[in-house]
Amino acid sequence: MKMRKTKKLLTLLAFSFSLLASCEKPIETMSETSDSSALDSSSMFTNDGFLIGTSKDGGVRIDGYRGKEDNLDIPSTIDGRPVTSIGASAFYENITLVTVTIPKGVTSIGEYAFQGCISLLHIEIPDTVTSIAHDAFNLCKSLTYVELPPGLTAINDKTFGQCKSLFQVVVPDGVSHIGKAAFSGCSAMFIFNIPSALETIGDNAFEGCSAIRSLTLPDTLTSIGEFAFDGCSSLTSLSIPKNVTYIGSYAFRYCQMGYVDIPDKVTSIVISAFAENRLLTYVVFPRGLEKIDKAFYGCTSLASVYYRGTSEAWQTIKNNDEIIRNATTYFYSETEPSEPGNYWHYDEDEGDPTAW
Repeated sequence: MKMRKTKKLLTLLAFSFSLLASCEKPIETMSETSDSSALDSSSMFTNDGFLIGTSKDGGVRIDGYRGKEDNLDIPSTIDGRPVTSIGASAFYENITLVTVTIPKGVTSIGEYAFQGCISLLHIEIPDTVTSIAHDAFNLCKSLTYVELPPGLTAINDKTFGQCKSLFQVVVPDGVSHIGKAAFSGCSAMFIFNIPSALETIGDNAFEGCSAIRSLTLPDTLTSIGEFAFDGCSSLTSLSIPKNVTYIGSYAFRYCQMGYVDIPDKVTSIVISAFAENRLLTYVVFPRGLEKIDKAFYGCTSLASVYYRGTSEAWQTIKNNDEIIRNATTYFYSETEPSEPGNYWHYDEDEGDPTAW
C-alpha cells in the first residue's frame, strides 16, 4: 500500500516538473520577442547617454540619446567599434540640441532621426554619408544652414520640410531626385543651388519657399511635380529646360515670373500650373502642344501668346483657358512673312520673342 502511494507521489512530482519546464520556454521567448520589437536585441546605453545597436555593416548604430549636451559631438567609435549609422528617430524631438557634429565614417541617417529638434541651429554632416532618409530633419525650425555630402544622390521626402529658418542649402551635383515636400515651408531659403544631374522634382518640393528669387534648372530635368514651386512668391526668373515632359498642376502658382517659355516635349499644360502669376506678360507654347486646361487662371497681365506652330495647328489644340483665348496669339516664322497676320521670331541679339 505504501509502495503504491510512493509511486503516485513520484508520478505527480514528475508531472509537476514537466509543467514547469514547459512554461519556462514560452516566457523566455515572449521576453525576447518584446525586446526585439522595440529595439535591436543588442541595444544598450553607454555612459555618455547614447543608446546603441548594431548596423547592418557590423558597426555601431546610434538609436537614441538621453544625455544633456546641447553642443553634441557624436563619437566616431564606441567600445572600439566604429559608429557607422544614425538610426531612425534617434534624436526625435530632442529640444536641447543646438549643434550636432556627425563623425566621419557614418554612412546613413535614418528616417525622423532629428525631426522636431526645434533648437537645432547647425548640423555637420560628413562626406562619408551617402543616404539621408525621409523626414530626417523635418520640423527643425531653427536650422539655418546645411551643406550636404558629395556622395548623396537623392533628397528624400520631407527631409527638410518646414525648416523655417533655413536660408541656404549646398547641394552636391550628383543629386538626381528631390522628393515630395523635401523643402516645403522653408520660407527663409533664398540660396539654393540646383544640382546639374537633377532629373525629377517631386510634388510640393519647394512649396512655400517664398524667399527664392531665381533658379537655374539643368537640361537633365524631365519632370516637375504638382505644387512643386507653389507659393514661391519671390520667384521672378526661371527657365524650364528643354527635356521637361511633365509640369504638374499648381506647379508655379503664385510665382511672379515675367514670362514662361514651355519646352517642345510638353504636350499638355494642366490645371493651374501657372495660376496667379500676376506679373506674367507673355508665354511661349511648343509646336506639339495638345491641351491647355485652365493653367493660367488669375494671370491678369498676360496679353501675348507666342506659338511655335502654325495658325492651322493652333486651331486643333484643346484650349480650356479663357486667359489664353483672350490674349493676342502670334505664330512662328523664321523669315518675315509677306502676307498680313500675327507672326513672330526670336530676336537675334536678346533671344526674346519678337513680333514681325
